[in-house]
Amino acid sequence: MSVKCKKKELLMNITDLEIESIIFSALGLKVKAISRFKTGFCHYVYDVKTEDKNIVLRMTSKDNLKYLKGAEHWLGVLKESGVEVPEVLYINYDLKKYKHYFMILERFSGFDLGYVYPDLTTESKREIVTELVKMQNKVSKVSYSEFPGEKFLPSDKLKNRTWYEYLTDISVIANRIEENDVFDFSRVTEFERIAFKYKDLLNSVKIEAYLDDITTKNVIVNNGCLTGIVDVDYISFGDRLMTIALTKMSLLKSDYDLHYVDFWIYEMDLSLDDLKLLDFYTFRYCLDFMSEIGCEFNGNNALVSKSVINRLNIIFNDLANRL
Repeated sequence: MSVKCKKKELLMNITDLEIESIIFSALGLKVKAISRFKTGFCHYVYDVKTEDKNIVLRMTSKDNLKYLKGAEHWLGVLKESGVEVPEVLYINYDLKKYKHYFMILERFSGFDLGYVYPDLTTESKREIVTELVKMQNKVSKVSYSEFPGEKFLPSDKLKNRTWYEYLTDISVIANRIEENDVFDFSRVTEFERIAFKYKDLLNSVKIEAYLDDITTKNVIVNNGCLTGIVDVDYISFGDRLMTIALTKMSLLKSDYDLHYVDFWIYEMDLSLDDLKLLDFYTFRYCLDFMSEIGCEFNGNNALVSKSVINRLNIIFNDLANRL
């Protein structure tokens, strides 16, 4: 499951002049253009073009410093393991020299998978999945945990609980659904009822390390080919099918074809039980997506689209009927 950051102390007033000063001081590069990525939950992320190369600037609050520390550690570990991740160019953990906490990273050429998905050929989708499966296989070997959860650093201690208990700990989701009052709260109780049906199957899952958020975002594609993966702040422990489920849910929400998911299923040679788990995980992510409708993250507007609400209700009902 994707980790959501704390929402307080957000950096609302960073000027282009400040960014130019940071980049020149840290790297000695003159900035030509700056634009902000609008999709971040935990950071203010900027696409910065300099006279020498393109880079990414991630700025955050003191409350979310663990994301920067996690990124520095895991990006190094993954790069050593042969996973295509960006190089960390500079990192600032204190306010002695600069006014903000930040990280500067290499900028891969290309766009998030979700932006280019409608234009990708079937063969490109297959090749991207093949590479991502290889990456997840490498990730599964970089760390170990007996219990499910997320580790920003290897020394992090995870709560002693089962996979079922982890997945049904949905208090944050339930609170958001109740507070936003966009979807009927009965959706929460319906999820809990169906989850109980799959308790034994869920608890039979082998806990392993994986990247949970290499989905329609954080997978960078250039001219139909995978360039690499970005935005790695932690390693998840659980079932790597969760990554496919989040991808599937994102594609369903956008009303895109599911050929990409079919290739994941083929490459991983999923069993009938695996396919049931994939549906259940997608069902859980659907509830999570519902809970985010009406929320505001990092100053991004919380627009409520009736068509999106209707589509999520249809997806939820379809998955509930299949489960």
